[in-house]
Amino acid sequence: LGEEYLGNMRITATNPAANKYDFRMGLADGGIRMRVDGNYQAVNGEQLLNLQLQLDTLQMQLLTAFSGNQFSDPEGFVSARFDISGSLSEPVYAGEMRFRNAALTVNQLNNRFSLADERIRVDNAGMAIEQFELRDPNGHRLMVSGSIKTPALLQPELDLTIKANNFQLIDATAKNNPMFYGRASVNTE
Repeated sequence: LGEEYLGNMRITATNPAANKYDFRMGLADGGIRMRVDGNYQAVNGEQLLNLQLQLDTLQMQLLTAFSGNQFSDPEGFVSARFDISGSLSEPVYAGEMRFRNAALTVNQLNNRFSLADERIRVDNAGMAIEQFELRDPNGHRLMVSGSIKTPALLQPELDLTIKANNFQLIDATAKNNPMFYGRASVNTE
């Protein structure tokens, strides 16, 4: 993963009962600021979770650092909040992710995309997207609304409406991507 500094981690845990563990984990001072609060409990042979994950800041620069040179020129950050409960074998989760003043260049496409303040809701059923706006380098918008259902994680069910007017997808040379290059824009209703 390279030499990327994530910050300092602090974990505190207590064992208030024979079958229960309360804990708090935090990571801060690097490109990420997050905490996880909650407990783990073993009851009648089941391992039960009750967790709250709060991701205040995940700098886009960390996403590019872990992308294997797929992205560059990052700006902004991602934040998220998730509640996780249920059993370890069948967790129940719900929350949302937000992109805040985020932008990056997709190197193989040689194209920069930006997200001002966009949200994706996530739960066990999948992802819900409402008026998710992606902008190209010329300020043209691509709007996505709908859902990505995940009854089987590797076989997602897409129900999306995508609208775009002259949205630039690719502005690549053979040097950027020898498999496909040129300029491509889309219009869709």
